Amino acid sequence: MDNSEQAHWYCLASLPKKEHIAAANIRSRIGIEAFCPRIAYQKKTKRGVVRFVEPMFPNYLFVYCNIQEHMRHLLSMQGVRAIVKYGGDIPYLPKAFIDELTKHFPEDIREVANPELNIGETVVVTEGPFKDLLAIVHAYTPANDRIKVMLDFLGRDLEIEVSTDEVIRKNFTPKTTI
Repeated sequence: MDNSEQAHWYCLASLPKKEHIAAANIRSRIGIEAFCPRIAYQKKTKRGVVRFVEPMFPNYLFVYCNIQEHMRHLLSMQGVRAIVKYGGDIPYLPKAFIDELTKHFPEDIREVANPELNIGETVVVTEGPFKDLLAIVHAYTPANDRIKVMLDFLGRDLEIEVSTDEVIRKNFTPKTTI
């Protein structure tokens, strides 16, 4: 995989929660293309509705360059931990992969709506005494952002009321939603 004389997309490992800082530094200081797709969403918390921005690929970002030419500069950038290697090789990413991502992320940040839960949908409880148990959405309650779910507890069906913030879809992860 030695195409070190050509520019390709490469993956860099960043320090935790520093992906966007590393990408901005690479763009401004080295002048090469850096891509760090992030997802923004709003969530109700104890402080009220808060906007969260999270990286789609935590601790990673992508750069387009001749890696041999820019390796020293990339490794010295604030927020960059390492160049992702496989054994001794530095693999590059297929251009089609980055093209597909940039189609959905024309800007670095993409706003996504909070997913609506449907009656009959399987969820995982994330808070409280029933944490990590599977449940099925049974009904919406008159109170804002609350649902009734049915779960199997000690061999019997139990209906509980929880906030929509205290459950997630069984197979839902916001970092990979496009």
